[in-house]
Amino acid sequence: MVTAVPVIDISGFTESDEAARPGIATQVSSALEEIGFLVLQGHGVSPTTISALRELAWRFFDLPLAEKERSRKPIKGAWRGYVTAEDENLSYMQNEDMPPDLKEFFGFGQFDYGEDAYYCQSFANLAFPPNIWPEQPVGFKPTAMRFYREMEGLTHRVLRVFEQGLGLDQGFFQ
Repeated sequence: MVTAVPVIDISGFTESDEAARPGIATQVSSALEEIGFLVLQGHGVSPTTISALRELAWRFFDLPLAEKERSRKPIKGAWRGYVTAEDENLSYMQNEDMPPDLKEFFGFGQFDYGEDAYYCQSFANLAFPPNIWPEQPVGFKPTAMRFYREMEGLTHRVLRVFEQGLGLDQGFFQ
């Protein structure tokens, strides 16, 4: 039984090393079955991209509240833009009267929904709102978009590992 969170290098899987794929898929499956967590190495997300977004995020959250609120989410429940501390309360889901959450965050998501009818349904304004970008710090939007694209690529790579680990046809999760 695994007692520590395993660190698994998936670079051999993503670099089309056919001989390494079964072993990597088995390691990932075992980690998720036995402990439920893993740390990925060789994931292909650029450390430069991660560092750049982290730096810009710190600069954004260091801004005065009035500046951050210029990119505040316009609809309660929409996960785009700035969300202030005390704006949400996880305990509402439990029907409990508790103090609000003491967190603030900036949410962004998919950029190109296209014309698919699914994204135009009545709930679309809440489920798929447009991204809201701050004016400051300069470079936040393109850096966040680059990060999102790299994470989107990682998602696809990890799903390929899951497919093999579960014995599914390649492309099952597409």
